[in-house]
Amino acid sequence: MVILIGNEDFRGKMVASEVIIGSAKWLKQNLNNNKIVLGVRCDNFPAIRAYQKIGFILADTPHITKITDEVQTMVLSI
Repeated sequence: MVILIGNEDFRGKMVASEVIIGSAKWLKQNLNNNKIVLGVRCDNFPAIRAYQKIGFILADTPHITKITDEVQTMVLSI
C-alpha cells in the first residue's frame, strides 16, 4: 500500500491516520495480519510524528530493504 497525500490542503487533517487505522483494522480482521511496516524519509519529521501518534515505532526490519540511509523504517503492531 502506498499513501501519498500531495495536496497541501489535506495535510494536518488526520486523513492519513484514518486511512492507516482503518486499513490496520481490516488487515487484522480479514487477513489476520499483525504488523504494518513502512519506510519514511528521515527528514520528513511531520510524517514521522504523525506515524508515531498512531503507534508506529522506529525500527529496522527485514521486510524493507533500505536502498539509502535517507529512509527510516517504522513498524506498527496491530
